Amino acid sequence: MDELRNSEEHQACTAYSRYILDIGASEDWLALQIAMFPCLLGYHHIAKRLSALQDPAASKTANRYRQWIDNYIADDYTQAVGKGMGELILNTMGAREQNVLM
Repeated sequence: MDELRNSEEHQACTAYSRYILDIGASEDWLALQIAMFPCLLGYHHIAKRLSALQDPAASKTANRYRQWIDNYIADDYTQAVGKGMGELILNTMGAREQNVLM
């Protein structure tokens, strides 16, 4: 934990975090959903790929990122990805019908 606290945040992470905050403060719900979608979907897909590379016989503590991987492939997160994707599609279609998106 000390390593994390003493680490300097990467410029790309800072920029993306500020972007999300800016969209949340200045745009509508659809724009915020679109801005956050790479995290929702990306974490899930990365975790699935990393999980497939894990040795099933290895201890859960053998990989320091195993808990992160397990969290993002868990049933509840997988359901959240599906729900988020569905809501984004519905909201995008609704915006298109209202001529918000062209």
